[in-house]
Parts: sequence; C-alpha cells; structure tokens
Amino acid sequence: MRPFLRTGDRVLIRSCSIDSLTCGDLVLLNVGDSLCLHRVLMNADRDGPRRLRSKGDACGRWDLPVTGESIVGKGVAVNRGTLTMSLDNWAGRLLGYLSVCVSLVTGWGLWLKWRLQA
Repeated sequence: MRPFLRTGDRVLIRSCSIDSLTCGDLVLLNVGDSLCLHRVLMNADRDGPRRLRSKGDACGRWDLPVTGESIVGKGVAVNRGTLTMSLDNWAGRLLGYLSVCVSLVTGWGLWLKWRLQA
C-alpha cells in the first residue's frame, strides 16, 4: 500500500458490511489463507450477489472480485508514530478517493511499460 502506508504504520480496522464500503476505502480482506489490505475501487451488484473490486495502491492489476464473506473490516484510522489520521471523515475519504485516481493512473503506466517491454 505504499506510498500511502509505510512500514510500521498501524491501521485500525472496524468490522463492516460490503454495502457500507465506497470507492477509496481501505478494506481488509481474507483471501485464502492470508489477509490483504487494499483499497476499494468498485462496489457493484450486477448479475447476482454484491461484489467488491479492490487494488493495492502500488499494484499494476486489480484484484479478483470478492463477496461480503471475504471482508474482515474497513480501515478507519492510520497510526504513524505519534500521528493518528482518521479515514472516516471527509478529509480521509477525499484522500482515499485521490489515492484511487493516482493508483489507477500509475497502474495503467505499469501495464503500458510491461506491454512495451514484451
């Protein structure tokens, strides 16, 4: 989740439903035998149960869609040393949304670089 999160940062996770997640939220997912903290890109319910799409800020690809059973919780605050930043207010939501925009642009850049090298 770099550059938003750094080594040593602690994220406060609060349980939530898939319906309460919006674009830009940090979400902790139970994927197989591991936990994954990524950013919500899309929350949609086309053709069946509601599904969530997520992506790491520095990843070039989107994650596979997951259903509500995979969601452990939502990141509501980040603690970095003595600083605590709330993600559950307008400023935190704006920062999350802007992070999605930057992540999508850099993701396309990584994809294009990979394709040009092939």
